[in-house]
Amino acid sequence: MKVLSIDPSYSNCGVVVWEDGLLYDYFVIQTSKVSEEVVRLAHIIDTLKKVIKEENIEEVIVEGLSFGSVSTSVRGLAGLFYSIQLLCHYSNIPFYEVPPTSVKKFATGSGRAVKKDMKKALPDNIAEKFEKTHKTIVSGLYDLVDAYFIGKYYYEKIKGENYVE
Repeated sequence: MKVLSIDPSYSNCGVVVWEDGLLYDYFVIQTSKVSEEVVRLAHIIDTLKKVIKEENIEEVIVEGLSFGSVSTSVRGLAGLFYSIQLLCHYSNIPFYEVPPTSVKKFATGSGRAVKKDMKKALPDNIAEKFEKTHKTIVSGLYDLVDAYFIGKYYYEKIKGENYVE
């Protein structure tokens, strides 16, 4: 069974494809801040729609909205979050949401962990894999890290399956 775990973002949307609990593929959907938000949203959703179809994705897990955040970007991220949920609805794919603090606590032991802490928590083989293709923060490295732990949380906490990489 293939599952998609997503760290939703307009700049760097981290995506990990899992097959039977194992990391299968990963990528970052990048959009330009110069483009209108609706154009960026359409590009992300079109890309996810293509991946869902081509990879025969059966379930999607997404990091939920951070209700503690106070910024203008929260509205845009809500639009992205609900667009992904709608894509899953129309694709007849189960959609799961994980609170950001739960993912952080799962990965590091603290719900207040920062991006560097999350990266340090990665298994060495996964960190090496991600750093080969996404060397910098700007290229979406931290977003991949988050998407990885969102998927790992899904398998261990939601599905209750233990797996080994």
